Amino acid sequence: MTFRSDTCSIERIRDGVYVTGELDLAAAPALKEMLIEVIGEGHLDVVVDMTEATFLDSTALGVLAGRYRELRARGGSVSVICTNPNVLETLEIAGVGHALTVCQSREELALSPRPAA
Repeated sequence: MTFRSDTCSIERIRDGVYVTGELDLAAAPALKEMLIEVIGEGHLDVVVDMTEATFLDSTALGVLAGRYRELRARGGSVSVICTNPNVLETLEIAGVGHALTVCQSREELALSPRPAA
């Protein structure tokens, strides 16, 4: 499954999704649908790779928070891979750093402990 708009692309990857562009109100429903699909396949530790994302709005942030709550109840986690300072600042301002594992690469993610529930 792939979502494409003028400003955003979301693609399924093995253990989550890969996002490019602006993750906004228009893209949030596709993000939610894909993450629900990943979780439905049995993945408890889901990765949202946003290394190519340029923007994250509150609607998409709400999708991430909702999947975090769902996975936490099952003993799982949501990890975000991101290098864009604007997106990282949005995550920080929203206060999700204590819940989501935020890393700058797959390699860093592999070395990171999961956050406490």
